[in-house]
Amino acid sequence: MTMVLLSVGLLSLAPVMLAVAQGNRFAQNITQATALAEDRLEQTMNHPVYASITTTSFPSEAQGQIRGGEDQYARFARSVAIVDSLDVLSRSVLKGITVTVTWTRLNGQASSVTLYGRVARF
Repeated sequence: MTMVLLSVGLLSLAPVMLAVAQGNRFAQNITQATALAEDRLEQTMNHPVYASITTTSFPSEAQGQIRGGEDQYARFARSVAIVDSLDVLSRSVLKGITVTVTWTRLNGQASSVTLYGRVARF
């Protein structure tokens, strides 16, 4: 009788353990995606030549291209969008930077992390 109760108890914990494992995997993906977005945002914002902060200088990276195709980042894609704010003389005075990292979860659902930043011309 004790074995039956123990078996039923352990089997009832299986869905909980699966949910915890899936939650941990999602948290790990969010952490990696945030680090990848932060890395690209810092590269963009710290670029030494203001005029060269363009989407051409920081192209989008498809899955498998980030950091030279390292396996741990193979499921992630990263894109950068840069928008210029112009003054009355049509000179760029502020660049708005948006970095988005996307990935597909095991259930097929798309997820993303987006970070924003601004760089001012001095």
